Parts: sequence; C-alpha cells; structure tokens
Amino acid sequence: MARFDVIGLGAMNMDNIFLVPEIAADNEVTARLAGKFPGGSAANTIYALGRLGLKTGFIGAVGKDIDGRRLKQDFLRAGVDVTFINTIPGVKTGMSLCLSDPKGNRSIYLLPQANDLFHLDNNSLDFINQAQILHVSSFAGPEQWPEILKAVSSLGPATRLSFSPGAIYARNGIENLAPVLRKTYVLFLSYRELVGLTGTKELSEGTQKLLDYGCGIVAVTLGAGIMLTQTKVVSYVRTAKEEHFIEDVEKTHPVDTTGAGDGFAAGFLLGLRLGQDIKRSGRLGALVANFSVKKIGPRVGLPTRKALEKRYLKVYDEPF
Repeated sequence: MARFDVIGLGAMNMDNIFLVPEIAADNEVTARLAGKFPGGSAANTIYALGRLGLKTGFIGAVGKDIDGRRLKQDFLRAGVDVTFINTIPGVKTGMSLCLSDPKGNRSIYLLPQANDLFHLDNNSLDFINQAQILHVSSFAGPEQWPEILKAVSSLGPATRLSFSPGAIYARNGIENLAPVLRKTYVLFLSYRELVGLTGTKELSEGTQKLLDYGCGIVAVTLGAGIMLTQTKVVSYVRTAKEEHFIEDVEKTHPVDTTGAGDGFAAGFLLGLRLGQDIKRSGRLGALVANFSVKKIGPRVGLPTRKALEKRYLKVYDEPF
C-alpha cells in the first residue's frame, strides 16, 4: 500500500519577485522588490497539496546555505517529507528572478545552481514508488532530463505520473517528450506551452495530439481566461471521452500570478485523489489558483483544505 498520496520531483528555487508596471522590451521601467519566496513548479504544487491535507514528499536538491534551509523548512511547515532533498555543500541554492506586471504577465529568469547537480539514486527511486502519484516538473539544465527519464522508467504499476513540463521542456518539442508523455496520467500545460509543444493554436487539436501520444488527461490553463459565447473560461480539461471548460466564477483581479498554474495542478490532483471527476477536479484547480493570485508569491495565498471546502461550497452550492 502506498505511503504517500503525491511525491514531487523538480527544481527548487528561491523566487526573487519584482513588481513592474509592464514587462519591458528594450526599455526602462521602475521595479519594486516584493520579496524572496520559496518556489519551483513541482515544489509549489507539493507544498499546496501538503497544506490541503495530502501526505506528500519531495525529491530535489538545494545548496548548503540560508536559502536551502528556508526551502526545506517551508516544506516541513506544510507537512512535506524532505528526506530525499539533497543538500549539496559548496554550491548555492537555485534562484529565479520573476518580473510580474498588473496585467498578470510574467517574465522569469533562472539560475539553476544546485538544481544542475541533482541526481537520483536507488533509494530515491524506491521512494518514488511509495506514492500513488509522482508529480514531475522541469529543470533548466539538460543534464537532468535523463534523471527524469530514469524516474519515469522506474515507476511501478501502482504509481501514476503527473507531468508539468513548463516552458523549458515544452520548447523541446513533442517528439523529445514522447517517452514521458506515453506514461503520463495527467498533463498540465498553460495555453502558451500547449501551442509551443504541439504547434497548433486550437485547443481541441492540440490536446488531441497529446492524447494520441498516450496522455490520459490533459489540463490546460488559460491565464486571464478566454470568452466562450457569453462565458469566460479559465481552463480546459480533456480525456479521450470527455472535455470540459472551467468557468471563471470569482472574477478576481490578480496581484501576482507567479505559481498560479502550480496551484491549479494542486487543486486538480487533490480532486483526483478524492475520487472526483475531471470537471470537479478542474473546478478545484481553478479555485486554488484563484487563492494563489490574491497574494504576492507562489505560496502565500494557498488555502487549507477547510478554506477550499468553504469556498467550493459557496461558489458551487455543493460540497466536494
């Protein structure tokens, strides 16, 4: 029997978030440092799932420095098992520079540092197979892609794969990601990543390509949302048999969208672990993302299970 609901694998970064009036191209604008926040895509999702009451763990690497200690301590506060986070002496913890404007646009620059030295050993591979779901996100360096392939190939029949490739891996193209896509139970993408990965702007066509490659569920976040007839939708979820557009039910003006997609993935995975269908799971994902964007930083606004249950009941007039 699995000991963990979800175990994450991916980069661990300290996010340095700057609020700017616009994302400037060949121009000068003023910026305000909003703060340093624990981050990393899969790491944010696992932190959120820990707060939501699931049993979680993480596999990654940090430097032997203040930022590394802070990242591990942040996980511990959310109840995340940090046994297989490797602390590497003589190297700094990964960091990112995030520029965020009032329209929800972001520009992110990565310094991988300790993440570039991440490697799996037999003990961490055994750890992975103690989970119902392994949730994987990208590393910036090419050396870690073989490590992800190693993790995916080691999965036993009881562990399903959740994959959030992010912009870096999406740019590698669908053929290069095929060995992972073939084993993916649920794939999380932004609309921009979907276009980059599949080469089409059509939601239906792009997601069908990914289903044809073997993905079981494809969940696409739509940023600020798109208008569908008279309704604004913020995400699209699809399997081989059904599709759903998730409506924008709260109409929140975002303060900072850093980590919103990671929050969506957490809500969606929570729904799946609780036996919900993909429509309700999509609604949970959208609500968690909505909590996230109301605060600066990818984790500050994330809800507890009680807060999410209360919000879901208020919005949909039913429990989940």
